[in-house]
Amino acid sequence: MDTWLQNRKLSLRRLPLIGKGGEAEVYDLGDGTALKLFKQPSHADFAAFPEQLQAAQERLAQHQRKLPAFPPGLPEEVMAPLALARSGRTSGEIVGYSMPLVSDAEPLLRWSEPVFRRSGATSQQAAALFVELRRLVSSLHSRGVVIGDFNDLNVLVRKSASGAPAPVLIDTDSFQFGGFNCAVFTERFVDPRLCDPRSPSPVLTRPYDVSADWFAFAALLTQSLLLLGPWSGIHRPRDPKLVIQGPRRAQQRHSIFRGDVQLPKVARPLDSLPDDLLHELTSIFDRDERRPMPEPMLATLRFSTCASCGLEFARNACPICRPHAAAPARRVAQSRGRLLVTTLHDSAGTLLRCATDGSTPRWLEHRDGAFSREHGPIANGLLDPRTLHVLSGDSTAFALGARVTLVSPRAAPRTFSCDLVDGRPALAANSSHLVWSDQGRLLSLDTSAAALRSALTEPSLVGEILPRETRIALGDRFGLALTRLGSSTLVSAFVPGRRGLEEHTLPPLPGHVLSVRQAFSPTRALVAIALRDQGHTRHHLISFDQHAQVLARSEADEGDGSWLGELPALCIAGELLFAGTEDGLVRLDDRAGTLAGARGFAETEGLVDPSSELWPHAGGLLVHTGNSLRHLRFS
Repeated sequence: MDTWLQNRKLSLRRLPLIGKGGEAEVYDLGDGTALKLFKQPSHADFAAFPEQLQAAQERLAQHQRKLPAFPPGLPEEVMAPLALARSGRTSGEIVGYSMPLVSDAEPLLRWSEPVFRRSGATSQQAAALFVELRRLVSSLHSRGVVIGDFNDLNVLVRKSASGAPAPVLIDTDSFQFGGFNCAVFTERFVDPRLCDPRSPSPVLTRPYDVSADWFAFAALLTQSLLLLGPWSGIHRPRDPKLVIQGPRRAQQRHSIFRGDVQLPKVARPLDSLPDDLLHELTSIFDRDERRPMPEPMLATLRFSTCASCGLEFARNACPICRPHAAAPARRVAQSRGRLLVTTLHDSAGTLLRCATDGSTPRWLEHRDGAFSREHGPIANGLLDPRTLHVLSGDSTAFALGARVTLVSPRAAPRTFSCDLVDGRPALAANSSHLVWSDQGRLLSLDTSAAALRSALTEPSLVGEILPRETRIALGDRFGLALTRLGSSTLVSAFVPGRRGLEEHTLPPLPGHVLSVRQAFSPTRALVAIALRDQGHTRHHLISFDQHAQVLARSEADEGDGSWLGELPALCIAGELLFAGTEDGLVRLDDRAGTLAGARGFAETEGLVDPSSELWPHAGGLLVHTGNSLRHLRFS
């Protein structure tokens, strides 16, 4: 298919592909603008999904009338179409549009991730961000525009000229205006007033209105300040017969503000927010009240950080410590029945990353403007939540955007470039190697002290992969490169320091990748993937051997109350598979190619949760949760 933009015929093969979604692909036009090209009905991604094919045909038909009528004069933070792309030079079908290119930005989704928030994204910044987002929503409404599918992926956050986080709205072709309704939705953020109350999952049956935008705004605010959405957690009434499962909670208005909902361990306490804001949110989610969030309620939010527990709160005193608690001692051992818990390190700053080389616990923390490893200070600097920190033996990699700096105690720093996948560096490490992608070349660097001291040590080529679409996961013996090709996933096994890839293609897994977690043993890998497709999020857990062959798999809907409903932490210890869940550690079995929860360890509740990092270590497990590094061992 030919593609023309303002009398210019585009050669798509020569344009960098910078993003893919369920309905379109995005290319860098090289002049500060991007091309959003709609997938045609003949696109291979629709071959196994006839319902998506029909939806694509309907969208394309509507775009022929909708995009030429797009309202002009919208705020500059709205990435509106600049010019229409057509299949012919002066006429033909509309196949896409150009828009301003947004660079160096993160989806709002990241502001709900614990690691991102611990790395320098503060609640005070989040509050200021939502003041600006509120202004932007009000401005669109005044121009007769409803956002409709208002979610945490089509709001991007970038730094303003002052350095403060600022919102940007993308995917504007789904906006509702002038009689053109928005037909898509995201389950987490859709207003239940507009959905079929009899359906077991959300089905949009009424058109969006401005009130639905303000509902989504409140849900996004809740997720960004409390690190959970209004329908998160598990409903646990006294009578098990009264349990409301999953999406039904929204339809029955049974939110996190009900006393019989168990909240995720990673969530901030509800009473870390002031009473007037809690009352406003409760009235929205439990009582169906709809109105714009009062601007002074956001503008006057003032967060403090507890000196004892590190919680950010907008009250007179920390709701946990009220007002202070003694700091826990280090290397303290305590017993929980058969479980011996030893605290190896409690950070008085921010514990950013932990690892183990099999015998020695490793960690990176930030405190008082300096970064320190377990062996001492390594660099000065401020926290930046956009930075990826990776540990490889004594060495530490700091990856900000496409620039990676490797700091080692007995060698000069090294700097190199790295591909980005959804704005995040394609970079991973084990105890002896750093592996990354640079312009589609999968590279490996020996990070042993002797190798790094040698000026002759250079990265070795492992293989060729697809840049911008390939995520890297690495264990001590082998790694996996996961390449998304529309709804298909190509999995390539490799050995760091050795050339060659063993490639296998998974059955179709439609959707946008929200998160990936992994764990390795010498012969096996566990990979958990959260995918959002057509507004619905589903979790997939897959076990691979060292040749990238699938051994077993399982899947679950987000928030369904199962061990996989919250994307779990993962660990492989010998032949045993473990998942870190809201109820603590769960051992997994793979029977007949299916991964299932076999046994729970109640003693680990509160010590292990889905946000934890887990490794086998010294006859037990090494657990990084929050600012603590602990060793768990059963007697």
